[in-house]
Amino acid sequence: MGQFNVDVERAGGDPGLPDDVVGQNVRHAVGWITDDFIRQVALQAAQQAVQQVPQQQIQQAAHQAAQQAVQQQAAQQAAQQAAQQQLQQQAAQQAPQQAAQQAAQQAALQQLQQQLQQVLEVSVSTANFAFRLHNRNAASDAQLVPLRKERHPQAATPGAAAAAAFGDLPPAGMFPATKQELFELTGVQLTALATFYGENFMHGTVRQSRRSFDDYISRV
Repeated sequence: MGQFNVDVERAGGDPGLPDDVVGQNVRHAVGWITDDFIRQVALQAAQQAVQQVPQQQIQQAAHQAAQQAVQQQAAQQAAQQAAQQQLQQQAAQQAPQQAAQQAAQQAALQQLQQQLQQVLEVSVSTANFAFRLHNRNAASDAQLVPLRKERHPQAATPGAAAAAAFGDLPPAGMFPATKQELFELTGVQLTALATFYGENFMHGTVRQSRRSFDDYISRV
Protein backbone atom coordinates (compact mmCIF):
# COMPACT_ATOMS: atom_id res chain seq x y z
CA MET A 1 0.00 0.00 0.00
CA GLY A 2 2.90 2.43 0.71
CA GLN A 3 4.43 1.76 -2.69
CA PHE A 4 1.10 2.49 -4.30
CA ASN A 5 0.91 5.88 -2.60
CA VAL A 6 4.37 6.75 -3.87
CA ASP A 7 3.54 5.61 -7.33
CA VAL A 8 0.31 7.58 -7.39
CA GLU A 9 2.04 10.68 -6.18
CA ARG A 10 4.78 10.10 -8.69
CA ALA A 11 2.32 9.39 -11.43
CA GLY A 12 0.12 12.43 -10.78
CA GLY A 13 2.40 14.81 -8.95
CA ASP A 14 5.27 15.36 -11.36
CA PRO A 15 4.38 18.24 -13.62
CA GLY A 16 4.99 18.06 -17.26
CA LEU A 17 4.48 14.26 -17.67
CA PRO A 18 2.50 13.27 -20.71
CA ASP A 19 -1.02 11.96 -20.13
CA ASP A 20 -0.21 8.57 -21.55
CA VAL A 21 2.65 8.16 -19.07
CA VAL A 22 0.42 9.24 -16.18
CA GLY A 23 -2.26 6.73 -17.21
CA GLN A 24 0.26 3.96 -17.49
CA ASN A 25 1.62 4.75 -14.04
CA VAL A 26 -1.90 4.72 -12.62
CA ARG A 27 -2.63 1.37 -14.20
CA HIS A 28 0.54 -0.07 -12.72
CA ALA A 29 -0.39 1.28 -9.29
CA VAL A 30 -3.89 -0.25 -9.47
CA GLY A 31 -2.35 -3.58 -10.43
CA TRP A 32 -0.04 -3.43 -7.46
CA ILE A 33 -2.96 -2.61 -5.15
CA THR A 34 -5.00 -5.51 -6.49
CA ASP A 35 -2.13 -8.00 -6.22
CA ASP A 36 -1.27 -6.86 -2.69
CA PHE A 37 -4.90 -7.08 -1.55
CA ILE A 38 -5.27 -10.55 -2.97
CA ARG A 39 -2.09 -11.67 -1.27
CA GLN A 40 -3.25 -10.29 2.09
CA VAL A 41 -6.67 -11.94 1.77
CA ALA A 42 -5.07 -15.23 0.80
CA LEU A 43 -2.64 -14.99 3.73
CA GLN A 44 -5.46 -14.31 6.20
CA ALA A 45 -7.47 -17.20 4.78
CA ALA A 46 -4.43 -19.47 5.05
CA GLN A 47 -3.80 -18.36 8.65
CA GLN A 48 -7.44 -18.97 9.55
CA ALA A 49 -7.31 -22.37 7.86
CA VAL A 50 -4.16 -23.25 9.80
CA GLN A 51 -5.84 -22.19 13.06
CA GLN A 52 -9.06 -24.09 12.26
CA VAL A 53 -7.45 -27.35 11.18
CA PRO A 54 -6.48 -28.54 14.72
CA GLN A 55 -9.93 -27.66 16.08
CA GLN A 56 -11.65 -29.60 13.32
CA GLN A 57 -9.37 -32.55 13.88
CA ILE A 58 -10.04 -32.44 17.63
CA GLN A 59 -13.78 -32.24 17.04
CA GLN A 60 -13.63 -35.11 14.57
CA ALA A 61 -11.51 -37.22 16.93
CA ALA A 62 -13.86 -36.48 19.83
CA HIS A 63 -16.86 -37.33 17.69
CA GLN A 64 -15.27 -40.60 16.58
CA ALA A 65 -14.30 -41.48 20.17
CA ALA A 66 -17.85 -40.78 21.33
CA GLN A 67 -19.25 -42.98 18.58
CA GLN A 68 -16.80 -45.76 19.44
CA ALA A 69 -17.72 -45.51 23.14
CA VAL A 70 -21.42 -45.74 22.30
CA GLN A 71 -20.80 -48.71 20.02
CA GLN A 72 -18.69 -50.47 22.66
CA GLN A 73 -21.33 -49.88 25.33
CA ALA A 74 -24.03 -51.22 23.04
CA ALA A 75 -21.88 -54.27 22.28
CA GLN A 76 -21.26 -54.88 25.99
CA GLN A 77 -24.98 -54.60 26.77
CA ALA A 78 -25.79 -57.00 23.95
CA ALA A 79 -23.17 -59.45 25.23
CA GLN A 80 -24.53 -59.21 28.79
CA GLN A 81 -28.08 -59.79 27.61
CA ALA A 82 -26.97 -62.76 25.54
CA ALA A 83 -25.07 -64.23 28.51
CA GLN A 84 -28.06 -63.68 30.81
CA GLN A 85 -30.39 -65.36 28.35
CA GLN A 86 -27.99 -68.27 28.05
CA LEU A 87 -27.87 -68.64 31.83
CA GLN A 88 -31.65 -68.55 32.03
CA GLN A 89 -31.91 -71.19 29.34
CA GLN A 90 -29.38 -73.37 31.11
CA ALA A 91 -31.23 -72.95 34.40
CA ALA A 92 -34.52 -73.85 32.71
CA GLN A 93 -32.92 -76.93 31.18
CA GLN A 94 -31.26 -77.97 34.42
CA ALA A 95 -34.32 -77.40 36.63
CA PRO A 96 -36.00 -80.74 35.76
CA GLN A 97 -32.69 -82.56 36.17
CA GLN A 98 -32.08 -80.94 39.56
CA ALA A 99 -35.62 -81.78 40.68
CA ALA A 100 -35.12 -85.39 39.60
CA GLN A 101 -31.77 -85.53 41.40
CA GLN A 102 -33.27 -84.10 44.58
CA ALA A 103 -36.15 -86.57 44.44
CA ALA A 104 -33.70 -89.44 43.93
CA GLN A 105 -31.54 -88.23 46.82
CA GLN A 106 -34.55 -87.95 49.12
CA ALA A 107 -35.72 -91.42 48.14
CA ALA A 108 -32.23 -92.83 48.74
CA LEU A 109 -32.04 -91.05 52.10
CA GLN A 110 -35.41 -92.39 53.17
CA GLN A 111 -34.41 -95.87 52.14
CA LEU A 112 -31.17 -95.56 54.09
CA GLN A 113 -33.04 -94.33 57.17
CA GLN A 114 -35.42 -97.26 56.92
CA GLN A 115 -32.53 -99.68 56.63
CA LEU A 116 -30.81 -98.12 59.64
CA GLN A 117 -34.06 -98.29 61.58
CA GLN A 118 -34.41 -101.95 60.74
CA VAL A 119 -30.84 -102.62 61.82
CA LEU A 120 -31.48 -100.77 65.09
CA GLU A 121 -34.68 -102.72 65.74
CA VAL A 122 -32.94 -106.04 65.13
CA SER A 123 -30.06 -104.96 67.37
CA VAL A 124 -32.39 -103.92 70.21
CA SER A 125 -34.47 -107.07 69.88
CA THR A 126 -31.38 -109.28 69.89
CA ALA A 127 -29.89 -107.50 72.91
CA ASN A 128 -33.16 -107.63 74.86
CA PHE A 129 -33.51 -111.34 74.12
CA ALA A 130 -30.14 -111.95 75.78
CA PHE A 131 -31.02 -109.62 78.67
CA ARG A 132 -34.37 -111.37 79.24
CA LEU A 133 -32.69 -114.74 79.22
CA HIS A 134 -30.24 -113.53 81.84
CA ASN A 135 -33.00 -111.98 83.99
CA ARG A 136 -35.11 -115.14 83.75
CA ASN A 137 -32.32 -117.28 85.15
CA ALA A 138 -31.13 -114.73 87.71
CA ALA A 139 -31.38 -115.57 91.40
CA SER A 140 -33.17 -113.27 93.79
CA ASP A 141 -29.96 -111.50 94.75
CA ALA A 142 -28.35 -111.63 91.31
CA GLN A 143 -27.87 -108.49 89.22
CA LEU A 144 -30.63 -107.80 86.71
CA VAL A 145 -29.86 -106.33 83.28
CA PRO A 146 -32.02 -103.37 82.18
CA LEU A 147 -33.84 -103.79 78.89
CA ARG A 148 -33.68 -101.28 76.07
CA LYS A 149 -36.86 -99.50 75.03
CA GLU A 150 -38.66 -101.47 72.31
CA ARG A 151 -41.42 -99.02 71.38
CA HIS A 152 -41.04 -95.93 69.22
CA PRO A 153 -42.09 -92.78 71.08
CA GLN A 154 -45.20 -90.95 70.00
CA ALA A 155 -45.17 -87.23 69.23
CA ALA A 156 -45.06 -85.29 72.46
CA THR A 157 -47.82 -82.81 73.19
CA PRO A 158 -46.79 -79.12 73.45
CA GLY A 159 -45.20 -78.41 76.80
CA ALA A 160 -44.79 -82.09 77.69
CA ALA A 161 -41.41 -83.73 78.25
CA ALA A 162 -40.08 -85.66 75.30
CA ALA A 163 -40.34 -89.44 75.61
CA ALA A 164 -37.29 -91.66 75.56
CA ALA A 165 -36.08 -92.71 72.13
CA PHE A 166 -36.25 -96.21 70.73
CA GLY A 167 -33.39 -98.34 72.06
CA ASP A 168 -32.65 -96.13 75.07
CA LEU A 169 -31.82 -97.53 78.49
CA PRO A 170 -33.75 -96.32 81.55
CA PRO A 171 -32.13 -93.64 83.73
CA ALA A 172 -29.87 -94.80 86.54
CA GLY A 173 -31.80 -95.98 89.58
CA MET A 174 -35.11 -96.56 87.75
CA PHE A 175 -34.60 -100.22 86.88
CA PRO A 176 -34.46 -102.61 89.88
CA ALA A 177 -30.95 -103.93 90.50
CA THR A 178 -32.06 -107.39 91.70
CA LYS A 179 -35.14 -109.61 91.80
CA GLN A 180 -35.48 -108.75 95.45
CA GLU A 181 -35.70 -105.03 94.62
CA LEU A 182 -38.14 -105.83 91.81
CA PHE A 183 -40.62 -107.34 94.27
CA GLU A 184 -40.25 -104.25 96.46
CA LEU A 185 -41.20 -101.74 93.74
CA THR A 186 -43.91 -99.25 94.66
CA GLY A 187 -46.83 -98.22 92.51
CA VAL A 188 -45.07 -94.91 91.67
CA GLN A 189 -41.91 -96.74 90.57
CA LEU A 190 -43.90 -99.18 88.44
CA THR A 191 -45.74 -96.27 86.81
CA ALA A 192 -42.42 -94.58 85.98
CA LEU A 193 -41.14 -97.81 84.40
CA ALA A 194 -44.36 -98.23 82.41
CA THR A 195 -44.10 -94.66 81.16
CA PHE A 196 -40.48 -95.09 80.09
CA TYR A 197 -41.01 -98.38 78.23
CA GLY A 198 -44.40 -97.40 76.83
CA GLU A 199 -45.91 -100.53 78.37
CA ASN A 200 -48.74 -101.17 80.82
CA PHE A 201 -47.57 -103.04 83.90
CA MET A 202 -50.38 -101.85 86.18
CA HIS A 203 -52.73 -104.81 86.53
CA GLY A 204 -54.83 -104.94 89.69
CA THR A 205 -52.79 -104.67 92.85
CA VAL A 206 -49.19 -103.57 93.23
CA ARG A 207 -48.17 -107.21 93.72
CA GLN A 208 -49.84 -108.17 90.46
CA SER A 209 -48.12 -105.24 88.72
CA ARG A 210 -44.74 -106.41 90.04
CA ARG A 211 -45.34 -109.88 88.55
CA SER A 212 -46.39 -108.25 85.26
CA PHE A 213 -43.11 -106.29 85.15
CA ASP A 214 -41.11 -109.39 86.07
CA ASP A 215 -42.76 -111.27 83.23
CA TYR A 216 -41.92 -108.40 80.84
CA ILE A 217 -38.18 -108.39 81.62
CA SER A 218 -37.90 -112.23 81.71
CA ARG A 219 -40.13 -113.38 78.87
CA VAL A 220 -38.26 -115.19 76.06
